Amino acid sequence: MNKYAKMAWTAADVQTLAPKMTEAEAEEWLSDNQSHITDRLTELGWDVITSLLQYDNVDTSDVEEAANE
Repeated sequence: MNKYAKMAWTAADVQTLAPKMTEAEAEEWLSDNQSHITDRLTELGWDVITSLLQYDNVDTSDVEEAANE
């Protein structure tokens, strides 16, 4: 199975928003909050996929039926 739209964050990304954090603190913060970040990115990803399918006029009317199979 191919995977698409992979995402990764670094200590430097966190330090952009929290410049007083050391690299080690930013790494620890990312480690402590990784599951929250992943959960939210997944939610937003589904929103984007849904929007793009609608934009491309893809028929999604049978979604509930397919989920029950």
